[in-house]
Amino acid sequence: MAVVFAGHTGVIHILLVELFPTRVRYSAYGLGYNVSSALFGGTAPLLMTYLIDRTGNVNMPAFYAVVTALGTLIAVSRVTDRAHLPLRDA
Repeated sequence: MAVVFAGHTGVIHILLVELFPTRVRYSAYGLGYNVSSALFGGTAPLLMTYLIDRTGNVNMPAFYAVVTALGTLIAVSRVTDRAHLPLRDA
């Protein structure tokens, strides 16, 4: 699992930083990354416990992982490649 996560971690931070203009890059990255981690990662155990209790299906965490992976796939497919382009100033 750590090997798979390392591949994700090695790429996601570079991608997120490049989404923002240079002037607000680190503030926007830090705020966006940490708020989304708190919302989705912090509430996931509570949500999974609730959904397992309501449905009786112990596979709910797997369904949650698939749904969030599909959302990530959609988001990443909309990002344009900025390799070899100058940094934005504004």
